[in-house]
Amino acid sequence: MKDPYIFELLRNFILVSNDYINATTLSLVLDRKISHDRITRFLNQEELSYKQVWKWAKPYIKKINERNAVLIVDDTIIEKPYSSENSIVGYYWSSTKNRTVKGIQMLSLTYLGKHNQHIPIDVRIVEREKYFDEKKGKECYKIIKNKNELFREMVLGAIQKNLLFSFILGDIWFGSSQNMNYTKKKLKRNFIFPLQRDRLVREKGRFYAKWEWTRIGDLQFEDNEEKILFIKGVSFPVKVIKTKKRNSDGTESVHYLCCSHLGVSREKIIETYQKRWAIEEYHKSLKQNLNIEKSPQKKKRSQMNFIYVVIAAYIFLEKLRMQMHLSHFNIKRDFFIKSFPIHLLKC
Repeated sequence: MKDPYIFELLRNFILVSNDYINATTLSLVLDRKISHDRITRFLNQEELSYKQVWKWAKPYIKKINERNAVLIVDDTIIEKPYSSENSIVGYYWSSTKNRTVKGIQMLSLTYLGKHNQHIPIDVRIVEREKYFDEKKGKECYKIIKNKNELFREMVLGAIQKNLLFSFILGDIWFGSSQNMNYTKKKLKRNFIFPLQRDRLVREKGRFYAKWEWTRIGDLQFEDNEEKILFIKGVSFPVKVIKTKKRNSDGTESVHYLCCSHLGVSREKIIETYQKRWAIEEYHKSLKQNLNIEKSPQKKKRSQMNFIYVVIAAYIFLEKLRMQMHLSHFNIKRDFFIKSFPIHLLKC
């Protein structure tokens, strides 16, 4: 790292700030002892990446590395409605808003210990490249590696780091046949993914013609029943359970969870998959406590560097949570109420 002192100052400023984060404000907080140009140079010239995320996380992961832990994968959109489109800022589908939004797509792989210690171990930014679209007659962007390709790279990296875990958890977007085959057959690891209602399956032990597949939504499940099914495109059987959830509006939603470990009970599958909610809290903390969307950077390099500094701040905040036994929001509130001086925050 070219300027670790500025990195530490910026990380600490992110921890205590409640507003837009820019070089000028940080310089004013420091009574102009550090010029805003030096902070801007750090953001424009430093080359932070997912490799640094592991270096920051490694000391904490060593203390909680155990087989009862789980890996959780999910993506989020860092909204940038006023930024110019570039190789990382573009239009992506937001499942929370149910529409496309302008921003940066960030994919995270996190490690959740048995005592709910939650540390990101790999964070990737979805990048794009320009190409000339002959039909449109203009230059357009296309994604270099989609989030499923990045997911497989990240899980492989986690295994190469000798991390211990019992399951990989993800939402419905990561339950593709290719991801399932790669995780179970090549990596020899287990997963729990939800399935869409129109996913084609066959029941184990029943005779089917080669062309006969059934939508999982059309299968009849008894209460608390577990089925061993073959999913089209997946080379091994999985255990599938059907769960029902009462929504706030009074309606009932149905979910199908598939588990690659056939010896796990229904209760264990539900209990384990509920841990996936931790990554939603992680995204919430990044946006509400650490203001990952509140930065005026316009260039790709500075935008990426700022995101990775925020990830470093999250890891530090999670360390404080484990030490103080307070939520991120309570720690942030204490920073604000007590006007916690940033020079007291030390590595």
